[in-house]
Amino acid sequence: MPACSRSTLFRAVGGSIVFGVALLLGAVIASPTVPTVQLADAETDETLAVYSLEEEETFEIRYVHSFEGTPIHETYTVEDSEIVQVREAYAYHAAGLEHSRETYRDGNMTVSELDHELGSFSVRVAETTEQSLVIDGEKRALDSYAEPGSTIRISATERNGVTNRLLRAVGSW
Repeated sequence: MPACSRSTLFRAVGGSIVFGVALLLGAVIASPTVPTVQLADAETDETLAVYSLEEEETFEIRYVHSFEGTPIHETYTVEDSEIVQVREAYAYHAAGLEHSRETYRDGNMTVSELDHELGSFSVRVAETTEQSLVIDGEKRALDSYAEPGSTIRISATERNGVTNRLLRAVGSW
């Protein structure tokens, strides 16, 4: 093959690669962001898990009240990279639950609708009571993320949609 043909071929291939990379970067930059929920070790700041949410999707922290032994379900959503508590449901009013809100019954639970902006919050992993994160229909025990006695910080971020899909595909958050 003559030298000028090989040089022309290399330029064409190189140009195609540069064009492809530019196109991919443009897609990443232009991709809308998706809300995510991040669990991190409160002491070390190590990321324990990241979950993406659909627009207006909620997640829950469920636990059993340590004194009353009754279930409590706290429901949250992400708005503008901030966590907002939108609902609290409990089987029986117990110490530590706010009681001055308007409530209604839903099955065997008393429900309060809320709009409580938290930004982020922390949960100490209990040794003696069941605690779980419910997200995307799956219930996950908090002690599967961290040892009992440690604290998990739950926060929200916005992540580029393409980046989020790529990280989910390879199983790396």
